[in-house]
Amino acid sequence: MPVLEHLSWIDGTVVVAYMLGMLILGTAFARQSSVTEFLLANRGMGWLPVGVSVMATLFSANSFVFYPGEAYRTGLYVSVIVVATVVSAPIVMTWFIPYFVRSGSFTAYEMLERRFDLRVRTLAAVLFVVLRTGWMAAATFSCSLACSVISGTDLYLTIIVLGVVTTLYTSIGGMKAVMWTDVAQFTVFVVAILGAAVVAIGGVPDGWSGTWSTYAAADKLHFFDFRLDLSIRMGTWALLIGQLVETLSAYGADQSLVQRYLSASSVRVCREAFVANVVGVLVVVPGLLILGVALASFYRANPEKLAGAPAEYFARVPGDLEKVPDLVATLAARQAMTPEQWLARVPSDRRRLLAELNSLYADCPERAEKDLFQVNRQDEVMPFFVRRQMPRGLIGLVVAALLAATMSSISGGIHSISTCIMTDLRNRIFRSGRPADPASDLTFARTLVFALGLTATVLACFVNRLGPIFDMTKKLNGAFSGPLLAMFVLAIFSRRTRALPVLLAALLGTGVALYLTYFTKISPLWFCAFGFAVAWTLGLAGSVLTGPPVPEAAEATARGSAGGPRT
Repeated sequence: MPVLEHLSWIDGTVVVAYMLGMLILGTAFARQSSVTEFLLANRGMGWLPVGVSVMATLFSANSFVFYPGEAYRTGLYVSVIVVATVVSAPIVMTWFIPYFVRSGSFTAYEMLERRFDLRVRTLAAVLFVVLRTGWMAAATFSCSLACSVISGTDLYLTIIVLGVVTTLYTSIGGMKAVMWTDVAQFTVFVVAILGAAVVAIGGVPDGWSGTWSTYAAADKLHFFDFRLDLSIRMGTWALLIGQLVETLSAYGADQSLVQRYLSASSVRVCREAFVANVVGVLVVVPGLLILGVALASFYRANPEKLAGAPAEYFARVPGDLEKVPDLVATLAARQAMTPEQWLARVPSDRRRLLAELNSLYADCPERAEKDLFQVNRQDEVMPFFVRRQMPRGLIGLVVAALLAATMSSISGGIHSISTCIMTDLRNRIFRSGRPADPASDLTFARTLVFALGLTATVLACFVNRLGPIFDMTKKLNGAFSGPLLAMFVLAIFSRRTRALPVLLAALLGTGVALYLTYFTKISPLWFCAFGFAVAWTLGLAGSVLTGPPVPEAAEATARGSAGGPRT
């Protein structure tokens, strides 16, 4: 089983040192005296770790691969995503943050029981657990895939090492370890983006100006596509509406983010942290897009240097050759075979397949990019560039950055799921399983974190069946995050909503989103928006039809001192 096969000793040392550093940093916070300290850092964290941790939780290797890949393939349409973050900021800071921070709760879903009932709280908690567990598995897989392509390490070995190391420091150090390792990991992430962009731009004739002129000459310098077509993958309306709903769901209904708010020392500190998060997004996303522009220009100027990327991909995933019939026909003709004969003989022999692919792309390098796009695998480009074009030492830093981005997301996910299971499910539904003393409860929390980490690691070995990274992420988010947001919007902004209509509407919204995800051809960006729209509309309509507004006294109990408009 290969280990760091493609890395020099310098790069291997950087990667190993990074992993050991995260373990050491995690153990530095090993002493906790209570579950509150383990799960919420005693509600005493400052704006820097909270703000960076909020952003780091949302970014993973998915982001590192997705944004450059989309800029490389389609243009800068995806840049509209930053608008969602900016527009969501005043909403989150004005209503959601006070609502949660002043509640004194452990999870976001406690508030739903105060406003509605235990059934609504339980449904929200279950939706979150399923959503975040699947997302962690996807993040672990995509990071491991990128790292294995770069380093030459076996994919499943990479998954296991990544999952085990992250699980260990999370279970040992608790929330303080999670948040301070996020700060360190974010630093590595930013430095690696800058390094990769500088190398790519340096390989384009005329550098910075040549990068943009080459990109424009490829007809990719586009930001908007306002066509009213739900099937457009990166349509501007889908990005504006779909991503705004998904962003609000992440910031306002996802325990992974809410748990960061709850660990802040005050509402003011949390708001300052959120501003820092927005600033970070406005730096990182454009940086990743510039990296994608640089990669597109670099390979347009040097098409022969991309030839190995589709060859390596199809040799690794020969089943996808059937999606590129013209490629199969060309390869078969070069061997004087029919396509059927070639498919029956060659793909099972990986070495022969790789040799034939390399030979074809060496003769016709201009088709390498087209074939990658045809199977929707533009996310192969960035890791391939890192391995083939970046200098020693910097390759190891990029691998560490991929690991950093994902480890911060996984650790936050494991921690928040364990908090949700303990607080929303065990303590409310299975009370007999609650340990009698604080020490035992802390041990239970650590054990649960460890078990969840191993579960996500195992699931990561199978999640690739959901498709490319972008589609994989949207499929996992879309079905659950929209209805989750609808439940909180109905709780915070309307006195008319009642428990049973909200419960049924959330279930129907989830069902509609799942149907759209697996049985239609609309852009994945719409999944979350439609799930939200169905759950919110039916929840409000059902409540209006079934009774008068909730009494002010009951509303005040649910709202605490958060404040907010009512309908």
